[in-house]
Amino acid sequence: MKKILSVILAMLMLLAMGVTATASNGEVVFLSTSAGDNSNDGLTPETPKKSWEKLSSNGAISLLEAGGTMVVIGKSYLGGDYTLPRLRGELTITSAYGGVDYKNPNPASNPACAFKMAGGANLTIQSDVTFDDIIIFQEGKLNNTITVTSGAVLTITDKVVTTTKVEGVYYNIVVEKGGTAIVNGGTFSSITGNGEISIGAGATIYAEEAVDPDAPADGDIDTVFHNSSANDQNDGLTPATPKKSLGSLTSGLVSLIPRGGTIVTVGKSYIGASFAFPQTSGPVTFTSVYNGVDYKNPEPATNPACAFKMASGATLTISSDLIFEDIILFQENNQNTIHVTEGATLIVRDNVIFMTKPGNEYHYRIIVDEGCTAILSAEAIKNFDIYGSGEVVNSTTGELVEVAEYEEIPEGVTVVKMTIGKSTGYINNRARPLDAAPIIRESRTMLPVRFVAEAFGATVEWDGDTSTATVKTEEVEIKITIGATTAKVNGAEVTLDAPAFIESSRTYMPVRFVAENLGATVAWDGATSTATLTK
Repeated sequence: MKKILSVILAMLMLLAMGVTATASNGEVVFLSTSAGDNSNDGLTPETPKKSWEKLSSNGAISLLEAGGTMVVIGKSYLGGDYTLPRLRGELTITSAYGGVDYKNPNPASNPACAFKMAGGANLTIQSDVTFDDIIIFQEGKLNNTITVTSGAVLTITDKVVTTTKVEGVYYNIVVEKGGTAIVNGGTFSSITGNGEISIGAGATIYAEEAVDPDAPADGDIDTVFHNSSANDQNDGLTPATPKKSLGSLTSGLVSLIPRGGTIVTVGKSYIGASFAFPQTSGPVTFTSVYNGVDYKNPEPATNPACAFKMASGATLTISSDLIFEDIILFQENNQNTIHVTEGATLIVRDNVIFMTKPGNEYHYRIIVDEGCTAILSAEAIKNFDIYGSGEVVNSTTGELVEVAEYEEIPEGVTVVKMTIGKSTGYINNRARPLDAAPIIRESRTMLPVRFVAEAFGATVEWDGDTSTATVKTEEVEIKITIGATTAKVNGAEVTLDAPAFIESSRTYMPVRFVAENLGATVAWDGATSTATLTK
């Protein structure tokens, strides 16, 4: 209690002097996840750091070992769980400094200047931290948590603004024994723990209002068991009595956990057709590890005995927060899709194993709608084809992943997309590495010929003696010699608008000439420097 009184008295003295509480050493670092770079010095608003990072790295915290002020001038985004190291002084996190108020609550679904975290992530503080004159944003249905450890003091001033993407869902604050929380402003889902807690008149605790009175009480059922080889007459409450189907809020496994919980896959978790996962009021975790038992079984490779899988080409649509943890995700035949909608968050943990039926060269397609989030491990990002207009976060680095919009492509049509300077191309929405990036030469778009030709079913032969590339299908043969201003199409000489050339051991040809002679059309988007070839 003495510690609380001393902190409060110190704040009152600072407020009386008309200043904002800052650390004794006076260090100031500027941060913007959306516009910063860790190669910046972080010492001015024009050169902000990108990330928090550790004391030993090059992020903002490395400059604040003695405490100080972190000025958030854009998004301060933590992409996963983060432990703030023990600093020698207090850290103040604010968006108002030097007479400038950087706070920006718009858009409401993802404020341009605020403190935010990936859905469900936990910030553990081991030092004294003050949030002052800043927006604290709750991203989705997965509550974020700030945990105050023993010896640390968390202060939320009455200048803090709390916003949320989902009404009624705000941060939780957990105060461990020996820790202290002084909350004078903002709205929070809960403030709990065995430490010392002081809640001022300007703070709101929302938990009681957010409870659905028609839902089962907390702790009634939070873990169920699934095996699509089992029987729905089972109760689903033990590994020996798993249910057969996921079902709905009124039947199957999901009916047992309307407020969210854990589905333990003890055999095949099979979705036999496209399926819309019912909207539970809390997150649902799929796992194959429970109570010390690991049920995962990758054998046989053509159809693992214990894994999450879907029927060939099926789509899983989620409007609830869904987590895959310590489970096998298996891709059977035609590509499966997980479609993240209605503000939901998809999380794929680092311990997820990715398997695909032998002979396949792809895994799931992930589509993330605007206002939705996917937090994916580095391995998930490597395996999945990812699209959409929502946010995709690399959970390993905390950085946003650039993804393309998804477009429905009619059966039998091939669409190739390549962007100038980018080493990734897309064939029917699926990302593919390029040997060399497209470039512009003499106002003409030049593309690596082999990638384009093979995408449209053509072969490419190279004659080193004459420096001639031959692109051939059953209907057409195109011969282009490096440096020549003409080419031959089925033996007839045709003038080129730009000669072919070799750069970095790759043959480049004019995109329009090659595409149109292979029967494709070409569209150019100048805003994104992207060529779209359709056949």
